[in-house]
Amino acid sequence: MKRLYLLLLSGLLLASCVKEELPQPSEGEEPLSAAVTRSAGEKDPYKLSLVQEVLDAKLVQMGQPRIVLEPTHQYVCFSPTDSAQVANWNH
Repeated sequence: MKRLYLLLLSGLLLASCVKEELPQPSEGEEPLSAAVTRSAGEKDPYKLSLVQEVLDAKLVQMGQPRIVLEPTHQYVCFSPTDSAQVANWNH
């Protein structure tokens, strides 16, 4: 009986999977892309200035006005040096 339920559950899961493709640009329309490089010393890919730079590049490409991003939250980057620090952090 358990095997029957397992088989039915597996079939239901497989039947519920739907492949959705990303929208493709129309003919003659170029896909959007932005090339932004960061220096080798840059460790934070979520730095507001970097995100602003990428957004500016996209908006210029789309012919849209500039949107100024402002910080909303502060965060702390936790970089443990060993597993003991990780264990202490979890308690």
